[in-house]
Order: sequence, then C-alpha cells, then structure tokens
Amino acid sequence: MLFLKQDKERSEKELDCYGYCLDQGIVHFLNTEFGKAAAYHENIARSLWELQRMKNSKEMDDQAWMMLKQIEAQQQQEELLNKLRSRL
Repeated sequence: MLFLKQDKERSEKELDCYGYCLDQGIVHFLNTEFGKAAAYHENIARSLWELQRMKNSKEMDDQAWMMLKQIEAQQQQEELLNKLRSRL
C-alpha cells in the first residue's frame, strides 16, 4: 500500500485531479491557450506535492512500525535470556 488507510480517499481524489488536470493542460496547450494550460499544470504540481506528502507519511509510519517491532523482538529476547539465566 502506497498511502495510509486514512489517506485513501484523499489520495484517490488527488490522483483523479492529476489525471484531469493533465488532460486539460494538454488540450489547452494544443489550442495555444498557454495561460490556461499553465494553470492546469500548477494544479498538477499541487496534486503531486500532496501525493508526495501522503507517501512520506506512510513511509514514516512504516519506519515507526518497524522500529516498534524491533524493540518488541529485543524485549522478548531479553526476557528469554533472563529466564534461561534464572534456571542456571
């Protein structure tokens, strides 16, 4: 999964916005309406930055989860070692 579950709806809207703006930007460019094309391309950039922000949030969440799992594994290992030591 590329985005957090809580960002699913927002990411889908941004992807739709990106596609729509890309299509419209090309249409206006081909019709030599460069100002309108530029406005659509600015919205493309905004959508891409928002998608990147959501992706970064997911990556940070994944890293935090991985760190937590590593800490839990280390704690379990220490508990097992302590149990073994107490039996010796």
